[in-house]
Amino acid sequence: PADAPHGFGGGALDRNRPLSFKLDGRVIEGFSGDTVLSALLANGMTSSGMLEGEPIALDERSAPLVAPRSEPRALMPMDRVPALAGLDLVTTSSGPRVSLIRRLLSRFSRSGRDALLPQASHAPWLEAEPETTLETDLLVVGGGLAGLAAAKAATGRVILAERRTWLGGDARYFGATGDEETPADAIARLTAGLEAEVLLSTEIFALIGTTARAHQVQVENGRLRARVIAIAAQRVVLATGSFERLPLFAGNRLPGVVGAIAAYHRAERFGLWSGKRTLISTPAAHGYRLALYAKDAGAEVQRITDTRVGPNSRFIDFCKASGVPFTNGLVLQSANRPKGSTALSVGFAVAIDHVQHQTGLTETDLLVAGGALQPDLILWLRSGGRAAWHNGALHAKGEIPGVAIAGSAAGYLSLTACLASGDAAVRGTTQPIDDPEIDPIYESPDGATPVAPRLDTHSATWLDPMGHLRRPADPIQFMPVEPLHLGEFAALVQLGAIPVAQAGTVAAERCIAGSPIADTGWRPGIPAASDELPPYLAGRFGPKPQLATVTSADARYFERGALIFASSTVTDPAQAVGVIVGPTPGGGIGGRASIEREASKGETQLFVRDAGGAVPIERIEKLRP
Repeated sequence: PADAPHGFGGGALDRNRPLSFKLDGRVIEGFSGDTVLSALLANGMTSSGMLEGEPIALDERSAPLVAPRSEPRALMPMDRVPALAGLDLVTTSSGPRVSLIRRLLSRFSRSGRDALLPQASHAPWLEAEPETTLETDLLVVGGGLAGLAAAKAATGRVILAERRTWLGGDARYFGATGDEETPADAIARLTAGLEAEVLLSTEIFALIGTTARAHQVQVENGRLRARVIAIAAQRVVLATGSFERLPLFAGNRLPGVVGAIAAYHRAERFGLWSGKRTLISTPAAHGYRLALYAKDAGAEVQRITDTRVGPNSRFIDFCKASGVPFTNGLVLQSANRPKGSTALSVGFAVAIDHVQHQTGLTETDLLVAGGALQPDLILWLRSGGRAAWHNGALHAKGEIPGVAIAGSAAGYLSLTACLASGDAAVRGTTQPIDDPEIDPIYESPDGATPVAPRLDTHSATWLDPMGHLRRPADPIQFMPVEPLHLGEFAALVQLGAIPVAQAGTVAAERCIAGSPIADTGWRPGIPAASDELPPYLAGRFGPKPQLATVTSADARYFERGALIFASSTVTDPAQAVGVIVGPTPGGGIGGRASIEREASKGETQLFVRDAGGAVPIERIEKLRP
């Protein structure tokens, strides 16, 4: 209901302004303030399709893209599209059809209808040219507490870009620590009189130096519009926050399974809580806080299961006082939806040390599956930042000229530290930032993202957001060839498929999908043919190498850098007797080579090794004695 306690009635909605729109010809009812995604969920549309023969939940991770029927190429993520009266939308997948290569790699097997899952690395706007370029002194990426604090502290022109349709990030979910001001008060204080230009529904997807590219969803004259813009800034603050990891258990992407933070925002923003009965699994105290709020709002919280053993928290005490049952030392083992049933059948497992005992099954309508937090470092990595794995997550390290990182993206946890880091990122202060924590005696540290002791082979166990374990018994054998989402990467580290010591290097190489290749204007200098050898070759092929032109029977052009060997079977660069150093004078076939004196004498057959293999040299013509 609209008057649900704790704001769970949907603060973004105006229930006095109902509306309707069409999606793929179906009429969807909603309210002013809904997004397309929230309206679909409120209308009972819970699946985005089938994959591996199982339905995939329609949620913030896997919602298909939508576009106006009149402009089917203007694709937009439905969680960033406002619900407008009279919209006529169609859904589509932005990625290619499942290719033969992917099927050979056994990443997907096609069963039933393909889920319309968005392909982050193939989003059409990633390669689009910007319509316009905005210039600013400071670009702040992220509208959470750290981003708002940075924008508030800055002078000059400031642009704040936020992917979501609201400001404040996840602060309301986490609440205050100790005697801190409440997140609601902090957000109100920071937004009051904020002079920055705020761009909501604007996702920064690339950062090259201090110039960003963004995909923006706008409403102009009552019509939806999507565009790509560039933002050229003098300085950038990355306040991109953290995201909740997906626990690993069989059936973890079925409809009815949702993350704890997503469940909170659905209720607090849009008044959504799917089903009456709720099970909550959590590795942190905030899961108990969510349970209390849900119970007060009218949901039946059947039980909270905590992956930790003997945790302490004031919220646990509150649950005791409120009569909410809870059990610790349990992790999610499986979830499945029996044929013909609208409920989930959920199994847990005892995971204390080496004891692994599976419990009975519990039927529920909604399974809230909480995980640990991973700082969102995608833009940091894409712009050349370094990272390292510690305390169960990938964290930023080092510096990037002109780019600062703040808030939970920088590893800070408390409201106080996030605010201070946003301010410090703008002012350039380097003093240590206090990140207050409650004594572990009173508040146990958060646990790791839950992983089932035995990954069930009967249902797919998905990584976050797209890859899933084809060989649950041996996750090290699973390593997709596609670029990795940061959540998918973190899961592979936790499973042992990526060594902790190499995590930072692998993340820099594998988690950068979507960055466009920009023309910086630099061009390599191409020297004209010359009898002078490049300085870096001094002594490489003897003190006085022979400079000559070489050709082959098939009259090909040799590439600069192709090595010359005395045998067609030798491939070791250390055993090369020469190298192609440039084109022949006049641009003829073959190439100009530097060759060891002894190797160039007599009738010795030499070979140039290029992309086509070992090519016998047909003729050697000396250019100098």
